[in-house]
Amino acid sequence: MSSRAKSAPTDKGRPRKLAILLLSDEKPRDLDHLWRLCAEAKGKNVEIELFLMAEGVKYLPDPRLQLAKKHGARVSFCALNAMERGMNLLDGYPWGFEESSQYKLACMMEESDVFIALS
Repeated sequence: MSSRAKSAPTDKGRPRKLAILLLSDEKPRDLDHLWRLCAEAKGKNVEIELFLMAEGVKYLPDPRLQLAKKHGARVSFCALNAMERGMNLLDGYPWGFEESSQYKLACMMEESDVFIALS
């Protein structure tokens, strides 16, 4: 997010909300951009929510998602998609991210000022 980017309108100081859907594992450099975006949004009254589904759940163990979380992003994932891809969720969530569903994704889309899908 550059300082020249046009801001979404806000309601009386309400934080702007950016929702990002990560669907694919084909572009690992997307995670570099995501955690940097989260770092830049920190302190600028922008809330970021990341949702991983489909092949994107394969990034759950990636340390760059931990960096995004460290900078304030809320990270959730489709548990069904993770199980379908052989990820063992029974031992807990070592990543510290929220198990979620497609319903959560729909709510994120509805509540966000800006929605980005990376596929």
